[in-house]
Amino acid sequence: MSEATKDFFKLHSQIIEQFKAFSQSFVDIEDPQILKELEKYGNDKSMWPEPLIQFNPSYQEGSAFSDLISEGLTNLYNLYYQENLDIKAVIKTAKCSEEDAAWGINEIQIMHSIQVEYGMAGASAYGWNDIILNHGFYDLEFLPENDRHRYTACREVRKEIMSRLLKLNNTCHQQEIGAASLTRMESL
Repeated sequence: MSEATKDFFKLHSQIIEQFKAFSQSFVDIEDPQILKELEKYGNDKSMWPEPLIQFNPSYQEGSAFSDLISEGLTNLYNLYYQENLDIKAVIKTAKCSEEDAAWGINEIQIMHSIQVEYGMAGASAYGWNDIILNHGFYDLEFLPENDRHRYTACREVRKEIMSRLLKLNNTCHQQEIGAASLTRMESL
């Protein structure tokens, strides 16, 4: 397996882990039974798709993104969340050629597209096909003031998703209570 292929799988794994952390960061669940079920669901492989690998006849092997961002993931992270990313910023951060910087900007745009696709897939998994995520650069009020600008779904959509998840959580809890009551009554 080539280094570029290994980098892709590593990047995919990192994206999945970051998305899992992001999707689990909305609600603080105190009920240990619900938390256990949610963790079991969050670790279920069916929720996190395997990478789609296809043959692309126009593919040209280039440098690995880790080569472009020689200082590590922090620089990639900072470039990813820079709203008006330009070649000069990438050259300065990655200490690379103009050609590699242009390639890097394209790769970051692809990563933004992947984030949107994951968000749409998550909404679709819940059957929420009516939600338009409206991704863009927004300030997240719960982050430190000097580091809150992120590429994400708009605030109204995030609030709507949280509201729906809260309702779903409540519905599941009520069903569990009903099932537990029925079990107790049957055992009498």
